Amino acid sequence: AFQTGATLVSLALLVVFYVGALIAGVDLEAYALDDDSLAATTSFQGWASVMPFALWFFLGIEELPLKMKYAIKPEKNVPQSLFVAFATLVALAAATLFISASIPPGAAEMAKKPYPLLVGYTYVFGDTRVVRWCCLGLTVGLVASLHCFIFATGEVIAQMAEAGHFHRRLRSVNPRFGTPAMALCAGAAAAYVVLAALYFAAGRDLDKV
Repeated sequence: AFQTGATLVSLALLVVFYVGALIAGVDLEAYALDDDSLAATTSFQGWASVMPFALWFFLGIEELPLKMKYAIKPEKNVPQSLFVAFATLVALAAATLFISASIPPGAAEMAKKPYPLLVGYTYVFGDTRVVRWCCLGLTVGLVASLHCFIFATGEVIAQMAEAGHFHRRLRSVNPRFGTPAMALCAGAAAAYVVLAALYFAAGRDLDKV
């Protein structure tokens, strides 16, 4: 229930931004194309260079089949869920790309912002108390993603242990909750080690991690 609620809140925050930006005014040619046409400013090299970043719009959808053994009628519901999830992501990705590039300070400057959605909210509502409260709401999206990746970490490690690629103890399941506890702990420990290594490799600068 919490995960569903967090996801719905995240979607609502995006929809509010979309509607507000459209009301406030969007101009793709002025802010993204420098008053030129889309065809004149598009090249294969440019398209290919941004494709790796475009994949971030769909990061995490590959985790959905991991819910197969928990789903009701998985042969029917999992494919339908994948289709609906992918269609939703395509729509949100297109709207986010178009609208965020069509408002001040422009696509080039927006790409440099660490929190572009916050910039969008500032454009829609101004630098007001509403925007400050929205800052807290924007973290809900991070929470929604975080739980999904934690779940996926445990499932992937446990299934690889089941297949014999990792130690057999990593496939053990908590008898009360049915969660792959050892796999979750191992994944969390590995993540902390990687983060610590990146932190010190970056000279203890969190902005570079």
